[in-house]
Amino acid sequence: RHISIPQNSICEFETMNLVDGTSYDMTIGPVTFEIKFTEYGFGKAKLDDKHKTKFKEVYEKLINKCICFKRNPNIEEFYKYYQLFRNVLHIDDKSRYAVFIIPKDNKKCSDEFEKFVAEFIMDELISKNIQNWYWEDLLKGKEDTDFYKKYLR
Repeated sequence: RHISIPQNSICEFETMNLVDGTSYDMTIGPVTFEIKFTEYGFGKAKLDDKHKTKFKEVYEKLINKCICFKRNPNIEEFYKYYQLFRNVLHIDDKSRYAVFIIPKDNKKCSDEFEKFVAEFIMDELISKNIQNWYWEDLLKGKEDTDFYKKYLR
């Protein structure tokens, strides 16, 4: 699970993606993070006129530039896995990464992530440029902290 982060990279929270107007929970240089604490699953979006237009005007271009996909999603698939797609669309070369951090017991997030990568992400990028980390692994030995008790018990 090695990720190369250039020295002097800036760490930002709620970083605005100027291309599509959404935000990442956190970025550190070329790495974006989607962080889940208690949310049950990843975000989806309605297939209304506004989202259909945005797919045609914004997301189709990003999908075509992204190096991650075995096959491009159709509009229904894209909005079914909306939050997951949004977080990987910026990977337009192998020096960029998307990391998802979730609790191990959040079965809904784990299942959605696994289905998403199995269906759409090229095998050689899974565990390299697109990674799923568990809070419990990151906080091993910190089980008595307030953070752990609040979000992981």
